Amino acid sequence: MKKVPFYDLRVNGGFWAEKQKTVRDTTVRAVYDRFEETGRIATMDCKDHGIKPHFFWGSDVVKWMEGAAYILEQHDDPDLREKLDALIRAIESGMTGDGNYNSYFNSPLVDEDRFTDRDRHELYSLGHLMEAAVALAHLGDRRLMRVAEKNALLVRRLFCEEESAAFVTPGHEEIELALYRMYETTGDEMYLDLAEFFIRKRGANDKDRPIHAYEKGYGFDYDQAHLPVTEQKTAEGHAVRALYLYCGMADLAERLEDDALRRAVRTLFDDIYEKKMYITGGVGSNFKGERFTLPYHLPNRDAYAETCAALALALFAARLYRAEPDGKFGDAAERAIFNGMIAGLSLSGDAFFYTNPLEMDRARAGMPQGYDPKPVRQKVFKCSCCPPNLVRMIPSIADLVYSYNEEYLFVHQYIATVGTADGMPVRMETDYPADGKVKIECKGKKLVMRRPAWCRDVRCDLPYREEKGYLYFDTDRVEIEFVMAPVFYTASHNVHEDAGRVALMRGPIVYCIEGKDQPEDVFRLRVDADAPVAVTEETYGGLPVLTAAGEILPEQPSLYAPYAPAEPRPAVLRFIPYYTFANRGADDMQVWVLKK
Repeated sequence: MKKVPFYDLRVNGGFWAEKQKTVRDTTVRAVYDRFEETGRIATMDCKDHGIKPHFFWGSDVVKWMEGAAYILEQHDDPDLREKLDALIRAIESGMTGDGNYNSYFNSPLVDEDRFTDRDRHELYSLGHLMEAAVALAHLGDRRLMRVAEKNALLVRRLFCEEESAAFVTPGHEEIELALYRMYETTGDEMYLDLAEFFIRKRGANDKDRPIHAYEKGYGFDYDQAHLPVTEQKTAEGHAVRALYLYCGMADLAERLEDDALRRAVRTLFDDIYEKKMYITGGVGSNFKGERFTLPYHLPNRDAYAETCAALALALFAARLYRAEPDGKFGDAAERAIFNGMIAGLSLSGDAFFYTNPLEMDRARAGMPQGYDPKPVRQKVFKCSCCPPNLVRMIPSIADLVYSYNEEYLFVHQYIATVGTADGMPVRMETDYPADGKVKIECKGKKLVMRRPAWCRDVRCDLPYREEKGYLYFDTDRVEIEFVMAPVFYTASHNVHEDAGRVALMRGPIVYCIEGKDQPEDVFRLRVDADAPVAVTEETYGGLPVLTAAGEILPEQPSLYAPYAPAEPRPAVLRFIPYYTFANRGADDMQVWVLKK
């Protein structure tokens, strides 16, 4: 199958149109302004500005450039064009004579040799520069593409021909999927070959093993270098690194029709989906190493669940459902984009979460040791990968919606869109996730629609057959309703943190309770999972507020006391969409609530 790129579509209403407007009006400039204030923008020309750049600052900026280019695809903005032009010229001026560009290693304030430290993110940064180059080339500006091409030739010479670099594969993956995008854009087999080189060599060479910060307690699995990729069966190590690698593996598997790679990526996906994914679509449960850990280790208060990791999971899952329509892939992407990813952006559009815990306790804020999740979103981070990642993901969100073959148009995500698919007009009308009603038409293609895993009741007057979570219709126009009702979920008994607790969802949206909405401390509340849940007329963050019956556990003022029977008091609990928490100041929050 082929995907329908977002370039051929326009999001024309509903949830994601509002998010795109927020990014276009606020986020893109807020991120740029913070990058300017911190010196990231100035150091892109690799000159002495009295600011020593961090080794991944350049990747932050080129991700912003990619997102700005996507905004310009549908909304002209002279200010953004001017900023992009200045950055392109700065990058061109900072390139070395042999074609290398890196804002850290090319800085006169840095006294380090290039390609000697596997964990200095050089190839990761180059990968993001390539993705920005692809985005700008689609706008008709090939200047950054020429920079990317020269860098790729240098990398091929140093890594493949001379083998003079001190390592073989990058510590932080990203260049693998970026090279594939360069191949798709240019048709040059060199990029495909180089992507395959980095993927095949990972975990299959000794040169990488002495390098990297293993003395800090990280094993070779931290950056997925513990086994050749086709032998990896469990998701290990740094979650974002892993998922970017899996994206590259999935791309290569389909292009080469490589069954060993196909089996590997599906096995890795299943390990995540069945054992290592939060109900929010967040992944990476341990702050030490931002990494996957043991099966079913999904702590709520200490959840790392980086915004970039949820975003990367959606990108990985989308590659899988475009290759093989299976509802679990679409369900994973849906969980990630509507919950774990979008929670990283404030409703105002100018503040961000790096991590997205499923429980917040204000009393714990400021802990002197260990992991200390921030109780409110920040304007910028020292490691500021997540804000520009949202700037590029949200404007291109329609990339996740459709794919097609000669006979069918497959609908994977429900986002109001209008445009063309395989040259044919396509239109989807929906207020999803406010409700589950969808109207879609694509002249000349039969329609296939994913039935979301949360949906218990499908209403449609047309006949269809269901296969692997997809509904197959023999028509090019469908009106359907995926009936949304609030549902309490329980977790596997293996997830010990969630024993005796339930989480509330409506459609794809995970809900939570926040302290200021409740009659008492959230940690003294229990919810009645057997009672009806009310969908109120009130909205927050654009979606309905839910209320449920519950009770308040008796107060215990002393630190310890003998148990004595006491009656809890009845209460009504107010639930808001998880992605909206911490938009009204620091507060306590829970997704998994004690069950009455």
